[in-house]
Amino acid sequence: MRSSTIAAPSSFALNVNHLLQKIECRPIESDEDLDRVMRLRYAAYLKEGAIGPNETGRLEDRFDALENTVNIGVFHDERLVAAKRFHFLSKPDDVSPTYFAFPDILRPHLEAGKRIVDPNRFIVDYDTAREFPHLAYVTVRLSVIASAFYDTHLTTVSVRPEHQAFYRRAFFATQAAEPRLYPGLTKQLCLMLVDYEKDRDRIYARGSYYASTPDEQERLFGKIKSAGGAFPPPRPDQPA
Repeated sequence: MRSSTIAAPSSFALNVNHLLQKIECRPIESDEDLDRVMRLRYAAYLKEGAIGPNETGRLEDRFDALENTVNIGVFHDERLVAAKRFHFLSKPDDVSPTYFAFPDILRPHLEAGKRIVDPNRFIVDYDTAREFPHLAYVTVRLSVIASAFYDTHLTTVSVRPEHQAFYRRAFFATQAAEPRLYPGLTKQLCLMLVDYEKDRDRIYARGSYYASTPDEQERLFGKIKSAGGAFPPPRPDQPA
């Protein structure tokens, strides 16, 4: 994508970029960091009534142990303030929570050879989000980085109906299925799909802060290669 297609940064974009300078995003690799993610998940989902209380104070599931999985944490002053989990799907026998909930929608795409990124377990610390209103945008940016790194065809969005408008506006997502039960949650989620292959240029034009360098993509998501993932060479027009 040529830089001429991106408009001058707005004050909103400048605020997001300013916050990006204050935080660090990194793969969750240590047991200590993973425990922090599980506890932040629990607090976030319990607060919104999507899970019931448990004695461990953690929200974990079998999808964290899959080889096609990576958790990314967002840290401010070494404190975990947000996180997101990603599953990479390239064949019909791959596994992810959204694929588990919506197999009839996603399987035909995988059978057709499409690559799909499934971002899930999107969480932010409530108090930090009040201090930094753009934290959610910094965190959702990780989905765009993953889509760029994987050169994906489709990116899933599993959300409650009231959140659809944001993803429709920011990522041109379209609804693919009505709300259904989702693994580990008491509230139903609907499925939206982002056609990253078709709309990537429009996404970067909508938010210049979504752009990432190949080095950043590799640092965040390169570990998944060791799990046997098949990655195509970078596109010559992939935004840097």
